[in-house]
Amino acid sequence: MTPSRIGAYRVEYEPDPPIFAPRITVAADLRSPGDAWFGAARRSLTGRITTNVLTLAVRDLGPGQTVLMTTYRSDGHHVTTGEPFIEAHTEAADRHELLEELWGALAPEFRVAVATFEPGHLPDAAIRHEVRPEA
Repeated sequence: MTPSRIGAYRVEYEPDPPIFAPRITVAADLRSPGDAWFGAARRSLTGRITTNVLTLAVRDLGPGQTVLMTTYRSDGHHVTTGEPFIEAHTEAADRHELLEELWGALAPEFRVAVATFEPGHLPDAAIRHEVRPEA
């Protein structure tokens, strides 16, 4: 899969007002393990109802360098749509430690899912999610 193909799948944001949650994905060419792209379908900040599809190629990350793509952000009281991506630094030694660092940073009531992977090793991604009983 290439970045141009992400948009071909008609990925749309969630139609749930007031946040209109973005949908995020990752695409990787398993024949070329160093190539991976994040993708996000986001609602326009101007209120336009059509979807903006963002693709982001991430290459040559060094130890401790991370790129985070998230659906939401919160101050613990209000939830809004998150930034398209965030660059950060971590002391985590591997994808499992990073997964626990991210999961632990989320307020329990906002936890849904976290996935971490090392460039070139997408099939070995560490994934954690929480299934909540329906109310």
